[in-house]
Amino acid sequence: MTLHLIRQIQTVEDLTSLHDIVGRVVGELCWKISLNYRQELTLHFGEPIAYTCHTQLGKDHGSWILGTRGAVWQLKRSGGTTVSGQTGLEAISPVLHHLEGQSLTAIEVTYPDLRVVIDWSNGDQLTFTPTSDDHDLPDWELFTPEQRSLQVGPGITWSYGQSR
Repeated sequence: MTLHLIRQIQTVEDLTSLHDIVGRVVGELCWKISLNYRQELTLHFGEPIAYTCHTQLGKDHGSWILGTRGAVWQLKRSGGTTVSGQTGLEAISPVLHHLEGQSLTAIEVTYPDLRVVIDWSNGDQLTFTPTSDDHDLPDWELFTPEQRSLQVGPGITWSYGQSR
């Protein structure tokens, strides 16, 4: 039997289990970053794992994958430069790729807005800020080495269960 947790967040204490899950990625090295056509950000950490899907043969994904879906993201560089999903792609790419080869030093989910604040070994800070809950997508998600998926949002809900 597969356990699938679904939780409503009513108080800051409701984030304890969520913090336990996301805290496990702290210290991991980011080795791949990608943006899709909707400017959703995907970060790959941990061991590279070969895709098994025939359309992705020859490519790797991280044992940990952290990404935005319905949330907006913003990166503040330690030198003062700021880029976000609303910045033009030409400006985003070189700045984002500075995170490749860096490790997470801290990750926090804030209450009550469920914003994610990620600190990096180079002094940069990345945030995911949920938008409205008028969509069906999670605001952000984390895939773990155990093939589990943490999905936060939309709204004040998070779930954790098998990703396959």
